[in-house]
Amino acid sequence: MVCQQRCQLTIKPEYGYKHKDCHMKPPKGVSIDETMRVDIKLLEIYSKDDVRVVGANEDIYKTIKQRSESWESPREPYEVEVSCSARVPAPSGRHGESTPYFVAPSLKFTMGSGTAPSGLEEALSSMTQGEKSVFSCPTQYVKGSSLLPDPTHQPDRVELDLHLLRFAQVRDMTGNGEVMKRRIKEGTGQFPMDCPMADSRLQIHYRGHVVDTGQEFVNTRGGDSTAQPLEFDSGMGILPEAIDMTVRLMTPGEISLITSTSQYAYDGRPDRPPGVPEGAKVEWEVELINFQKQPDWERAEPLAKIQHAGELKDQGNIAFKAGRLKAARSKYTKALRLAERIFDIETEEQAEAASVVKTACLVNLANCAQREQQFGEALEWCNKALRESHNHAKALYRRAMAFSALGEFDKAQEDFIKWKKVDTSAAADADAQIAKLKLQQKAANAKQKQQFRNFFDRT
Repeated sequence: MVCQQRCQLTIKPEYGYKHKDCHMKPPKGVSIDETMRVDIKLLEIYSKDDVRVVGANEDIYKTIKQRSESWESPREPYEVEVSCSARVPAPSGRHGESTPYFVAPSLKFTMGSGTAPSGLEEALSSMTQGEKSVFSCPTQYVKGSSLLPDPTHQPDRVELDLHLLRFAQVRDMTGNGEVMKRRIKEGTGQFPMDCPMADSRLQIHYRGHVVDTGQEFVNTRGGDSTAQPLEFDSGMGILPEAIDMTVRLMTPGEISLITSTSQYAYDGRPDRPPGVPEGAKVEWEVELINFQKQPDWERAEPLAKIQHAGELKDQGNIAFKAGRLKAARSKYTKALRLAERIFDIETEEQAEAASVVKTACLVNLANCAQREQQFGEALEWCNKALRESHNHAKALYRRAMAFSALGEFDKAQEDFIKWKKVDTSAAADADAQIAKLKLQQKAANAKQKQQFRNFFDRT
């Protein structure tokens, strides 16, 4: 057909409402098994690029009236503002010919909050900021909400004429609401390509206050707003975890509001600011000024990979000495992963250098586990290190300490003996540890005898 052409069609059931891909319900009184005779006039033709099916059930029909240059669509729990008019479709079938039963120049709500009807949310989920579109959706998808009134009678479908004015990107960073990120000013660049998702050197400004009291406890701009940005390495635990995890999803120039429970803020941190009590919920306004973009290390040359793995290990050492075990573990794990994925080593020297980094990371991970009294885990890391480097002195020492903590005194003594053979300078320390082991074993034996004696006395 061509535009304005009129035809009469005879449609067999299998090509009508009975077709397997037909999601529309027949009008009242029409059976899906009936052959239909339809008088059709083609009023308008829309480009295939401007018409699509949206929604979970693929029964919402969208016609784009005005595109936007943006690419991101809102989703739960984004905050949106939309201009909306709702109408019953006109008898002619043309969009916008009937009188709206509801008009709102501005509706504001949070996606997923239950305020808006499902049809409106599904429609908005397919739009970008600034876009104008018309949606035809089943009436039941727009009923029963406090935001839109129900149509005065019960048509099969309702038209929603929408203009997505703006939205605020909101992310639940932890999945349980403990850290929420709300973007209040867009940055430059594209997400996520222009975000510091990998550990990087960052420049930021931030200010924070206690949610309950409103008391401000930090402002990097200073009283006159002229101070230089804070420069730091992400992934080092220098700032609270809530800031470290959210700034990775920001683009340069972006400002976001970060709300965090105490667990991801200052609880347990030695740098908890004065005025921030233990257990306090806090909020920061963070601006990402800039960051040093990291190369794709997976595609780097072998020597560059080895050197970067060594740098990550050294950063882990700094974090470990500062008592930031979680950050240290993360750095050692990343260094180990990179060193293990060098498949194109070119020389024996490079192979040896990669092995040195791997072994050091494994031993350091064992040390982290021991600090956290995870002695079984420490033992596993030591075994991996000794498979990589059979007579590694520190690995033998750490494994001996793990065996000792687990009460396996004979194995611990064997490793201490091996340790002093590999590292003769450690002989005195090894002998002292062996002597200590004997005392521990003697005490353990005495305790066990007493337990047996008490058992038999009771029986």
